[in-house]
Amino acid sequence: MGTQAVGLRGLKGAYDGEPQRVRRHWDRPRTPFQRLLASGAMRVTVADQLQRLYDRTDPATLRQELEAYIRAPFALPGPQWGRRESVYATLLLSHPMYAATP
Repeated sequence: MGTQAVGLRGLKGAYDGEPQRVRRHWDRPRTPFQRLLASGAMRVTVADQLQRLYDRTDPATLRQELEAYIRAPFALPGPQWGRRESVYATLLLSHPMYAATP
């Protein structure tokens, strides 16, 4: 007797030889933080601290702040032709590049 291929729709039954449907049960969608809280793997005090941090964190504001930090280096002035200067000196706030222009 040959072997029978098993498809995605069902498996060969153990007793009656008839294919049976495989029914998958999925968890409800949760963030990794929510799964960690549900696991009970943390002390209550740590879980409370993290929950307060999670509640006050706004993803939209966080994204805007990160994008502003990413764009900031591109807003700095570029080098001037024919002028030599130390790249490290340009990072200091005392550099003339950061002086207020009237």
